[in-house]
Amino acid sequence: EDGNRTVFFELNGRPREVDIRDKSLKVQGEQREKANPANPGHVGAPLPGMVTVVAVNEGQTVHRNDRLLVIEAMKMQTTVYAPMAGRIVKLYAEAGKQVDLKDLLVVLEGTV
Repeated sequence: EDGNRTVFFELNGRPREVDIRDKSLKVQGEQREKANPANPGHVGAPLPGMVTVVAVNEGQTVHRNDRLLVIEAMKMQTTVYAPMAGRIVKLYAEAGKQVDLKDLLVVLEGTV
């Protein structure tokens, strides 16, 4: 399920088990890119939840603290704001999609 297998064996008469990655198994589900904390233009998910509102489009210019999107978790909504002024280069977030902590949602290109 997670791409790992547990191998059981005996060493010096004692039972052992080791988890190893099985390259022949494919991990099920989507693998999303994570936001790079060293890149100020990467906007990551502050918590796991569902994206309910996407308030911007690719190519759009935003100001610092403009609303980018809303994530709902446990019936509470969290608004994600632009950390800087700039242009939306890439928008990974989609309304109705689940996101995990630190998933890359938006890539901003800052203005000087």
